[in-house]
Amino acid sequence: MDYDRIISATYTWFSLKKLAWFLVFFWLSFFALVFVPVAIGIGWYSQEVLWVVNGLIGIMYIALIIALVVLTCHTLNHKAFNVERLSVGKFIDTIFLVILELWYILVWNIHKAYRVTQLLLLFGIPLLYGYSLSVQSMFINIALIIFLICYLAIIIYNAIRLLFSVTVFYNHNFTIKKTIKESWHLTHKKFWKILIGLIFALAALFVLFIVISLILGAILHIILLNYFTNALAYKIAVNFAQIFALAPVIVGYYFAVIEIYAQIRQEAHSSRRIKRILARRVVTPKVKKKSKKKVVKKTKKKRVVKKKAVKKKSSKKTVKRKVTKKKTTKKRK
Repeated sequence: MDYDRIISATYTWFSLKKLAWFLVFFWLSFFALVFVPVAIGIGWYSQEVLWVVNGLIGIMYIALIIALVVLTCHTLNHKAFNVERLSVGKFIDTIFLVILELWYILVWNIHKAYRVTQLLLLFGIPLLYGYSLSVQSMFINIALIIFLICYLAIIIYNAIRLLFSVTVFYNHNFTIKKTIKESWHLTHKKFWKILIGLIFALAALFVLFIVISLILGAILHIILLNYFTNALAYKIAVNFAQIFALAPVIVGYYFAVIEIYAQIRQEAHSSRRIKRILARRVVTPKVKKKSKKKVVKKTKKKRVVKKKAVKKKSSKKTVKRKVTKKKTTKKRK
């Protein structure tokens, strides 16, 4: 796997002007989804208008999910993949796909060998937690920590294996179950490659987030010092800069994931071709080609034999002619 291309995919999208609308929409929706609930908790809105505000928040959540789906389609189109048409039915199926994906990640493992282990861990964690509250025992606490670590490892493994479910769903016209199975088969024996690629991508995105936050925060802090105190200006500038920097980080993450998906697809396609070639060789083994030298030698030998045969035939004919001439002369005499 080419990790340099994965890292570069986190910032090469800056040249794409079509995604500017997504950044603006994300910033506006994030402000609405973060600050409006805070305003409701403080009591800025009256009870008569509260249902309208809650309805608008629900609409913003749906619009944000649609924006993420559209971003997935744009990143697939950027890598020259086939993109399924977005419709209302496709969007509803996407919601069911995410719910089923979470079910397979958290509860019901697709791999049958790990399914019983995951269920035992899932039921054992609350039992051990209940015992730890009532009984102070080192053994129970250690067992609870081990159960949590093992369950977290299984969740990470399942999440990596099903990471490309939505991507496959919009790349191919598959059903929901077939999409999940395709993502599981596509990531077979590629867990560590994908995990390392995601770690590199997240590290690059963290650097991008810090740089944008520091530059924008410093500029805003200098501007806000004219209107607020130093502590308040610093707090407002840091919060605004972090929210502003979160949008390009999300876009860069999607581009990195699509780059990993493209490389895995390419590896799977090449491995299938190699398997087909090997299968053809096993079914129909190739006949050993004779070397050119041997062919030339054989042709030369054939030519020599033909020439000798022609000479013998010609000599026989001349002898016959001489014999016939002698016979004719004797008869005349």
